[in-house]
Amino acid sequence: MKTSISRDDAFTSSLKLAYTIDQAVEASGIGRTEMFIAMKQGKLRARKLGKRNIILASDLIAFLESLPVREVA
Repeated sequence: MKTSISRDDAFTSSLKLAYTIDQAVEASGIGRTEMFIAMKQGKLRARKLGKRNIILASDLIAFLESLPVREVA
């Protein structure tokens, strides 16, 4: 019996549940400075674990999806 995995399942299973700042920067392509600015402005939710900032994958995705869509000229 073969089990097929949908593209959505493959995408979801490859995601980490949470990222450090450096991991979120690498995963999103956004620079560290912009990441900290977004956190300070309340646009990107982060959690604290000791001294570390942790960003949930769902919060990173929500932030990226909230960015304006580039209009085609």
